[in-house]
Amino acid sequence: MHFLRLSLLLAVTALVTPGFCQAPASLPANLASLDGHALRTPAADAKSLERLTAYLTKPYGSEPEKVRSMYAWIVNNIRYDHRLAAHPKRKKVSPKTILKTRRAVCAGYADLFVAMCRLAGIESEVVTGYSRHYNFNQKQPFTRADHAWNAVQLDGQWYLLDATWESKRYGETGSRIESDYFLTDPGVFVTDHLPEDPAWQLLPCPISLRDFTRDVPAIRGTLSRRDTCFSYPDSIAALRRMLPPERELKTARTAHQFNPANHVSIGLALNNYGTYVAKPGAGSPKTGVGFKINKQQEALGYYAEALRHLRKTDRKDFVHTCRKNSRAARATIKRLKKYRRKAPNA
Repeated sequence: MHFLRLSLLLAVTALVTPGFCQAPASLPANLASLDGHALRTPAADAKSLERLTAYLTKPYGSEPEKVRSMYAWIVNNIRYDHRLAAHPKRKKVSPKTILKTRRAVCAGYADLFVAMCRLAGIESEVVTGYSRHYNFNQKQPFTRADHAWNAVQLDGQWYLLDATWESKRYGETGSRIESDYFLTDPGVFVTDHLPEDPAWQLLPCPISLRDFTRDVPAIRGTLSRRDTCFSYPDSIAALRRMLPPERELKTARTAHQFNPANHVSIGLALNNYGTYVAKPGAGSPKTGVGFKINKQQEALGYYAEALRHLRKTDRKDFVHTCRKNSRAARATIKRLKKYRRKAPNA
């Protein structure tokens, strides 16, 4: 069985508008000392994720300080991998490989940040969605997510950041990390970052995909609307209580409901969930032959639904993988039924 991963493309822009909420109170107003510590990281301390994270976070007692230190290091040291971004069938690159090569696409930046946060004991997530980049065309429909960034939980509250799009300035006194996309006000962030799952807008009343395709002043005008309100903290908390395969599928179904033109994310999630279901004993301690046959048949249902979506995309490789999984499930069912005929009490 094979899992599929959607890698995301990068595009760059920066929009600054008045904010809705403040950064955490424990974050120093002057970030120079935090950034300076990150920018002076000894080469010996950047050879492993464990050692690097320990160096970046050890001097600080608060989570916002630790997050800023890790963020500044990523912005300063990782370069966007344009060659990988241009590859139509690129594969997932591990954080350890990114640390070694110092290159990544947006998904790699986000994965690296999550890996470092995990080592530091800080809750974080990768958020995928749509971006208003430098060549954004309002008339071109969004048919798949094209960007990835992060959400991080500090003192019980979620914040947004994007190390890929963050700027690094050079001057006479050295380089300086900006904060345009660091713990940014959600009302500002949503003007050029729209999550597939509206909950990750971190807005009490999220905007729609149609709102996002309008100009920035029009987007700001929708933020006071009250017809889309719901409790995003409750939605996120419920999502994070799920097992990873269930969370991926739930997010993808929400994403497809939010944007029915996006068949990629839902197709991938259904394929992956089918692969999860088909695993022996997935979600249950039962291991009898009849149970295994039922699980393979359940997986076939998810593969069939996945194919209905993936055939509407241009990713023939995803369709091929899903069909391969379907054939494997059918072969397993045939083998199990044959075994059951020989051993009816199994």
